[in-house]
Amino acid sequence: MSIVALLLAEGGETSPYASIVFAAGVLLLIFVLFRQNLLRFGKRTRGGDGPPIVKQRRPEHAWDGVKQDAEARFGQQQVEFHETAREMMGQLDSKMSLLRALIAQSDERIARLEALASGGGGMADRPGGPDGARAGEG
Repeated sequence: MSIVALLLAEGGETSPYASIVFAAGVLLLIFVLFRQNLLRFGKRTRGGDGPPIVKQRRPEHAWDGVKQDAEARFGQQQVEFHETAREMMGQLDSKMSLLRALIAQSDERIARLEALASGGGGMADRPGGPDGARAGEG
């Protein structure tokens, strides 16, 4: 007997085997499509494309994970401490160089004022001094 003859009863009515064959065909179709989907896309990561998510080992006892977390946190705090120290050293170096420049500038001005004071008010002797500026105005 052929499959069509089994599925169709006499008089064109469907036999009880028709629903069983239909259900088997739907299950086979679902299996094939699901399998192709897995083969095509493989394991996905949470973020989309990329390598699969790496599995982490389970701690052997309750304190293993805590110890690793504490070590990681301590290492991170050390790195942040060193970065902050480096930034502060850079700020101190820039302030020290600015202070040295200001000290040198003030030393030059002190020397110039001492020279002017010992010279007897040398501003009047200069052509751009207070008397020379008034003479040019009038």
